[in-house]
Amino acid sequence: MLKCGFYEKEITPPLGCCIPGYYTPRIADGVVDKLYCRAFAVSNGENTIIRMSLDSLAVHPDVNKGILERVVEYTGIPESNLSVSATHSHTAIPRKGPKDSQIFGDENFEEWLIRVGADCMTLAYQSMEEAVIKYGTGYTDAIGFNRVYVMKDGRLQTAPEIGDPDVVRPHGPIDPEVSVIYVENKDGKPLGAMVNHACHPDVIKGTKYSADWPGVVVKRLKEKYGSDFVGIFFNGTCGNINHVDVINGKEYPPSSHYITMGNIVADEAIKAISSAEPIIGEEIASSKEYFELAEREWDMNRIAWAEHIVATVKPIEGLTLALGTGYQDQEDLLTAKGLLRAYNARQGKRTMTVQASRIGDVYFYNVPGEMWVQHGLYIKENSPSKKNVIAELSHGVGGYMPTKDAIADTVYESKMSSYPFEAGAAELIAEKAVRLAKVL
Repeated sequence: MLKCGFYEKEITPPLGCCIPGYYTPRIADGVVDKLYCRAFAVSNGENTIIRMSLDSLAVHPDVNKGILERVVEYTGIPESNLSVSATHSHTAIPRKGPKDSQIFGDENFEEWLIRVGADCMTLAYQSMEEAVIKYGTGYTDAIGFNRVYVMKDGRLQTAPEIGDPDVVRPHGPIDPEVSVIYVENKDGKPLGAMVNHACHPDVIKGTKYSADWPGVVVKRLKEKYGSDFVGIFFNGTCGNINHVDVINGKEYPPSSHYITMGNIVADEAIKAISSAEPIIGEEIASSKEYFELAEREWDMNRIAWAEHIVATVKPIEGLTLALGTGYQDQEDLLTAKGLLRAYNARQGKRTMTVQASRIGDVYFYNVPGEMWVQHGLYIKENSPSKKNVIAELSHGVGGYMPTKDAIADTVYESKMSSYPFEAGAAELIAEKAVRLAKVL
């Protein structure tokens, strides 16, 4: 019989830390809801895997490395069987930004997070008991919208204004599936669940810590199944999926909309659990592949433009900017600064990590960056099983991963400052994930 364990630890930072997620810094001055790291361990006696999710915009590579090194030391489980992912909340823990960025981390907090995150994974491992694992799915197309659109002039555009008459259609689909791995002990007591759905958690905004709508999901599961129940949210490939309905919406959703979104997903997860079926088999296996991605050639005309903007546009102090909020000269300035940071940090090639794991007939994929939804759908369509969980923003890698047909200056996610790789890099990652799964 398989053994499973769950564990959660609070990671709400002190006030005064910088909240990442937008172009300009936001200093935390309150808490809407607490932030957590949550981990799941499963073993068949021969192999063990541990997965953890952090309420975080992304996980810095140094933090990811530090956590995994400590878990290997404490448990003896090989690093290839471990993974850390981020929920992608835009009101979460501090994270070091690029060199010369206005976004700053907190070294003391990050050192503490490495220890706490490693403890969480280790304690999930230590708490394992004989258990029954089930898999189920729900469905919702009510919270997410593809945010890249085809316009009348043929260009692709990220986040046009709501009701823009030049919008023709979304460039791509959404993924309405809500995947759930549910675990109860041999006596039938609910232990925990992993919930997977693809949509940006960038709803609540502001300067107070919050897990955004995924936090509502796990809170609802705890209310339903007991205070000891650990719900873990893994975000799917949501790089081009957010909560704004450009075509049929009347106005930008209020911050309180995160509660509605979380309740919708929670309702689907609870329904999925009620009809979930036991997984087939007790195979436990995991594999990681490390590989290099080549960067694109830099357009020196764009670099010259960026240098000109930085030299001539005066920043407006205290202005908080996010995508599509106006102030075009200030958005140009931030774009220019980001482009120059990326150019100065160019490496030629960058190391990536992709991972596939198997729990019986369920496959768990951990992919880097903010993969677009098309890549997640490709993985599901080509996976050895119809039972899948795909966690983006894994392995300490951030940045967007758009499709190769959407590399354009009007597509925010494919600008050089957001995506420095050659076209087709994300497709390669998805293909590698499937190939790994097929040999487990």
